[in-house]
Amino acid sequence: MSRHAFDHLPDPSEAYQAVVDRHPLGRIAEASEIAGVIAHLASTDASFMTGQAVAVDGGRTATG
Repeated sequence: MSRHAFDHLPDPSEAYQAVVDRHPLGRIAEASEIAGVIAHLASTDASFMTGQAVAVDGGRTATG
C-alpha cells in the first residue's frame, strides 16, 4: 500500500528502496501485520489496556 505514496516522485522505485534500506527490519510492514495489532487491541485480550501508544513500526522509533 505504501508503495503508491512514492508514485509522484521522478524515480518511485529508488525512493521506496531508500526508505526500506533505512528500516531496521529491511522491509515495510504488510497490511496484515498492522491489522493483527488492531484486532488484538479491539479484542477482549486487551480489555485491561488503557492510554497506551503502541508502536507497530518494526523497530523504527527505537532506532531513532
